[in-house]
Amino acid sequence: MAEQKTRNPTRRKLYEESVVPTLRSALEEAKEHRKKRLSRREIVEHLKDELQAMLRSGWTYDDLVDVLAKKDFEVSVPMLRETLRAPKKRKATGRTTTSK
Repeated sequence: MAEQKTRNPTRRKLYEESVVPTLRSALEEAKEHRKKRLSRREIVEHLKDELQAMLRSGWTYDDLVDVLAKKDFEVSVPMLRETLRAPKKRKATGRTTTSK
């Protein structure tokens, strides 16, 4: 018969209480870092007013894509067009409408 290995009892590692603020700070930094990351669509949303103003003054979507590409921001004409034409999101008011 094969010998059974005996298991060592699990030892819990204990930490100094002073580690809590350090870990809390690390978590806050991680949250802040994550907040700073935006999708292409979110970036275009942030630039929406400026981009729409440029379109009204005669710039084309291709022109805007070229300007953004020069700053290493790759976006397609269809995505830019869709994002700039989309209505701004509105918060729900909680009211319902009934049709007659």
